[in-house]
Amino acid sequence: MIKQSILTNMEKEVINKRLNNEKLTKQDSYYLSKSIRPKLKQIEELSNKNLLQRVKYNHKAKIIERNIIELILKEIKVVKSIILYGSVVQTNYSKYNDIDLLIITKNKVWENNWKKKDIINNLEDKAKKIGLKLDIQILDIQTFREVYTSNPSLIYQMKDNKVIYGKLNIPKRIELPKIVLKMKLDWSDLDSINPSGEEIYNCIRNTLLVRLILTKIIDNFYLSNYLIEELGKNLIRNLRENKASKTEKKMAIDYLNKINEETLKEINNATWEKIVI
Repeated sequence: MIKQSILTNMEKEVINKRLNNEKLTKQDSYYLSKSIRPKLKQIEELSNKNLLQRVKYNHKAKIIERNIIELILKEIKVVKSIILYGSVVQTNYSKYNDIDLLIITKNKVWENNWKKKDIINNLEDKAKKIGLKLDIQILDIQTFREVYTSNPSLIYQMKDNKVIYGKLNIPKRIELPKIVLKMKLDWSDLDSINPSGEEIYNCIRNTLLVRLILTKIIDNFYLSNYLIEELGKNLIRNLRENKASKTEKKMAIDYLNKINEETLKEINNATWEKIVI
């Protein structure tokens, strides 16, 4: 069954009143005591557990990272930095399917996107031969600087990162215009006849990502728990692995339609033109 949001609109209103030192009604106090505090405590406990996992020493990390660096530098001569992100960073190599990797180059070493894809495929194939399953992105430093502050997905990817080679200065101030957030909600390219479970999952994830940005939250762990709260672990797994039944897909699409409409309405009604984080 699809669950409700981590915090209801009423609970959010109570939190805002509390933070602004406004007088709480008896009902507000009841919500605060019986619902809000237990939820926030659970989130805090889960976040602390995640942080502990990330700081634990993992002996295989150094070996894996050395092999990645050697492979990349052998194939690309103008590397500025190599950055890990995603589950391998969030779990400190304890739970991941592949290693998400961003390579930043000093300049473009590809003539077009086809050549760029060839470079990525070549690197991923050679990585497999040494026992590494990599999911690689490549950007030149100028493009990275231009797109970072207006790309919600890239912002979230870089939230939990580990620079294993070189340096990377990530802008601290982020300004996202309404149009950028609306584009993130555009899933018109989704196959309306028979979309895959993974496609549906990605659309839902993007929408929830935008909803968190609207509250100025950029936190991958929070996003993961938000997805679980909304959809449940089983449905998420079935969608991501393309094992969801027709009934599960329909339920997920109905949910996507609902939150997409709510989120778009919230953006349109906002008084700001850019959200600053």
